[in-house]
Amino acid sequence: MSITPRKTVKGTTTYEVAVRYKKFGRKVQTSKRGFRTHKEAEIYQAKLYEQIKRYGQPLNCDKLTLKAVYDEFMQKEKNQY
Repeated sequence: MSITPRKTVKGTTTYEVAVRYKKFGRKVQTSKRGFRTHKEAEIYQAKLYEQIKRYGQPLNCDKLTLKAVYDEFMQKEKNQY
């Protein structure tokens, strides 16, 4: 929900994205930092919101479930016909 600028030791600015959402009725927060520009952070934040809207939680590429892959595949197949 927020993009926060951070100063590094070298004096440059990086950005952190923090997103809060509910997972199984509990409030959860995920964050990632190290974006060089505010625009990069906005793009990542939009991607997270899309994943939360679609799957109920953000997806890690290395922790994809079979159901998530199946649902995405079926959605793409449905749109083709």
